[in-house]
Formats: sequence, structure tokens, C-alpha cells
Amino acid sequence: MHWENGPAFRELFDVEPLQQLYVIGKTHFSCAGGEAGIDMMLALIAEDHGKALADAVAEMCLHGRHREADVMQKAIYPKAMLTRHPGVAKVIAAMKDNISSPLSQEDRAAIFSRSARPVCDSRKPRRRTRACRQVEAPGAGCQMRLRRPQSWRKRVRQGLRAGSKPSHGPARV
Repeated sequence: MHWENGPAFRELFDVEPLQQLYVIGKTHFSCAGGEAGIDMMLALIAEDHGKALADAVAEMCLHGRHREADVMQKAIYPKAMLTRHPGVAKVIAAMKDNISSPLSQEDRAAIFSRSARPVCDSRKPRRRTRACRQVEAPGAGCQMRLRRPQSWRKRVRQGLRAGSKPSHGPARV
């Protein structure tokens, strides 16, 4: 089962779903979906016909890696995000260490080495044409701005008015 369906599954069946990518039982098998289905089929092929054939099938399908069943479905904080933003990684680690007594907005900002305002408020929109609305993050106590990007049709119309020719597909800005 896909990790996003876990809460609904718990409510309906009063059972804790497994966090594995796939499960192969005696009479049934199940997977999280997406690439997990490929990983499960590769495991079945390896079990019945050997690892060499499973590797050949994975290569034919351009599936670069074969994950084992017990790999977690989803990392809560992807490694790429944490390595690109070491300040965010520090704040997340501090929040994990202080779950029983949550850190204040000012404490989180101090860990991030910024004032509280830039940590909680995103930048103002660069153009007037981008609509923004403020929403309160549930239980977070700080506001976020959500941008609504212009539709590509609107950008094409603006380009035509300015005298440029439209390109195929969505315009890149």
C-alpha cells in the first residue's frame, strides 16, 4: 500500500500497515505502487530464476537499482533536501530532539542563524502578476506564502502583445 493511504487504511481496518516497499506471502503479494511493483517483480524473478535474470530484466526496463522489500517507502526528509540546506537540516534535527517541548519560532530561527521573520515568512512575490495568499500552517504558528503561477497561455498572450512569437508548449520564465 502506498504510504499516503496509511491513515485511511488505519481508520477503516484498525490495522497498522507495513512500511515495506513490497510483501511476498505464500498466497498473496502486495506493493506500494510505482517503482515498488518493479522491485517486487524483480524479487520474484530472482527467487524463481536467479539474480542474473532479474538483473537482466532490470537493465532492460532501465531500472537502475533493485530495492529490497524492507526498505522504507518514503524518507520523511529526503537526503537531497538536507544536503542542499544544511541550516534546515540543523533545525529539523533540533526539532526532533525537542519533540516533548517544541521549540519556539525564535529558537528555530537562532539555530538557523536568522531572525524569526525570514525563517517563517517566505519572500514577497517578485511580480505583481503572481497572486499570493497567506495560509496558516496547521500547528506551526508561522505563515507561508503560496504562489499561483501564471498559466502558460497568459504568458503566450503577453508575449504576443510584446511582439514575440509563441513557442510550442508552456513558456519558460
